[in-house]
Amino acid sequence: MTDVIGEMLNDTSKDMRYKRIFIYDIDPCEYNMYPMQEIEELARNISECGLLHPITLYRKADGRYMILSGERRYRAMCLNYENGDERWEEVPAIIKTQELTMREIKRFVRRGNANRESLSKELKMRIVKESLIDFQQTKADGLIPAGMLKRDWIAMDTGFSARSVQDYLNLLEEHPNKEKKESQSSKYEDLQNSMNDVLKLPVKITDKQISIKIKNECDLARILELLGIETP
Repeated sequence: MTDVIGEMLNDTSKDMRYKRIFIYDIDPCEYNMYPMQEIEELARNISECGLLHPITLYRKADGRYMILSGERRYRAMCLNYENGDERWEEVPAIIKTQELTMREIKRFVRRGNANRESLSKELKMRIVKESLIDFQQTKADGLIPAGMLKRDWIAMDTGFSARSVQDYLNLLEEHPNKEKKESQSSKYEDLQNSMNDVLKLPVKITDKQISIKIKNECDLARILELLGIETP
């Protein structure tokens, strides 16, 4: 099925190509700050049913690939590969060939996560807030079409309904300083969030220890690489 998708995509799209990429030539996106949940369940599903939708990648200047959409699927395939399933040595992927700005990369990541079925209200609010900031920056650059409402642009960007977007915007306007106040409640929260952003893993910091929750060997290998520790 993915081969058919690839042929159709390669024939019709000028800036996207279908390829199979070696699993360890792929890196998570540094801007993806969303939780990676239910990886084991997803890995079992992929093992039994196959990968229904290829992940989306962007080739970086160093020749490696960054995940724009599908990091949970990638982690699930990593888990299967580490457990001996060699079908996932190469990952089916759609490669975005057009050069992207940082804002465009963040937009890809945001949209990919907005489509997840199990999003909490807090995460939906966060996505709308990020999209609102993007809207304001895009408007300042003069790139918002005349007559386009803020609510409608964010709805188009996130895939949420315009009504839901308006509800979240109302909440953001009612509590503009809520997140700032909450961040001051924990003296380690800024550092904890920064580590979450870099590691893409749950991190908890107390006065006496730092705890990092890993799910598989991929996570451990990435942490050791960031620390400059060579594995045997």
